[in-house]
Amino acid sequence: MKRTIRYLFIMFITLVGCAGLGNKSYLLQDGYSVMYISVYNAKLIYDETGTNTSGSTVIPEMVVRINENDRYIIAEQELLKRGKPTGEYTYWIEDKLNRTIVGRALDFDDFQNQLSELSIKDLELLDVKTFPVLEES
Repeated sequence: MKRTIRYLFIMFITLVGCAGLGNKSYLLQDGYSVMYISVYNAKLIYDETGTNTSGSTVIPEMVVRINENDRYIIAEQELLKRGKPTGEYTYWIEDKLNRTIVGRALDFDDFQNQLSELSIKDLELLDVKTFPVLEES
């Protein structure tokens, strides 16, 4: 019995320890990427070194849709409660040239108004996984 419990414990630790190995990062331009830390922890980060291996958080988890042009990044964030998705969303706008958030945790109507004010047209939110995957070295 002790042997079975020990075996199950070792299997559990092994599986939990490997849970993050399949997480990927998706590349945007100009040092930005969406980095998955876990299944519900996908952040927009900026890495000034350009290696996209670490960096400062621009938008916290959980970024689900995103897009960019030469000046702006727009993103949709699904809100989490106790670490699980809620089905509620907020929207963000990052000014890449000035490295500032110009729209933070906006509701959809405010997001649309901000896009209009900034003259951001023809920029559609896309699933994060449509962007190129960062190849690990």
